[in-house]
This record gives sequence, structure tokens and C-alpha cells, in this order.
Amino acid sequence: MEIKKCRSCNKELTSDMEIEYSDFLNEFFCGPSCATDHYFSYMMSRPLDLKGDEALLERHDIAIVGGKLVVSD
Repeated sequence: MEIKKCRSCNKELTSDMEIEYSDFLNEFFCGPSCATDHYFSYMMSRPLDLKGDEALLERHDIAIVGGKLVVSD
């Protein structure tokens, strides 16, 4: 038999863990934080740097008006 391991950190899964399962990925994770880390990595999610990501904002026609992100017309 093969011991099932966490998709993210490769730890062996045990019944003492707060195991998470992703229906979308069909994968098991050793806990919520490990699953969350994997999801953020998988989705290439990152904090938005409003000053450094000006090109990204322009590409999506987003402007900052009164401190709020709005879609430009």
C-alpha cells in the first residue's frame, strides 16, 4: 500500500491532521494553511502593488479615484 501524502508539502497524511480535500484539484492537503498556500500559488495570486503595478492597472483599464479602484470609461 502507498501512504497518501500532502499535495503541497509532501507530508504523510495521518488521521490526526485537519486534512483538506480539493474537489477541483482532486488532491489532499495536510491542513487548511497548506491547502491555502497551494491554492494561492496555483492561481498565481499575489498582493497588488498599486504603485509598482501601474502597467497591470492600465491593461485592465483601472484607475484610482478617491482612493477606490474603478474601471475607466
